[in-house]
Amino acid sequence: IEELGKKKQVSLPEFVNKMAPKNGTEYLLAVCYFIEKVEQKPSFVVNDIIQAFKKLKFNHSNPYQAIAGARANGLLMEGGDGSKTMQLSQTGMEKARSILAGHGVTA
Repeated sequence: IEELGKKKQVSLPEFVNKMAPKNGTEYLLAVCYFIEKVEQKPSFVVNDIIQAFKKLKFNHSNPYQAIAGARANGLLMEGGDGSKTMQLSQTGMEKARSILAGHGVTA
């Protein structure tokens, strides 16, 4: 129920369930997209992703490897505020939007 035009923010688990990721890369994209677009953070660090995986109860065997792979595949890039931060690249953003659109979610 919306009260006085205030809409509640979707939770991380709700968002990821709507995205229905099929593999570790898609989980990573879902989490990163959520951080950037829903939480409106321009960049994030590795620990943000690890904490999100824990919140989702998604047990990735090696999140560092997933992040390195996403960087190597051009899905993530350095954030604007330092070398330890990262953000989705244009390619990563487009891939996340495509997955969302495939599930009828507009982003």
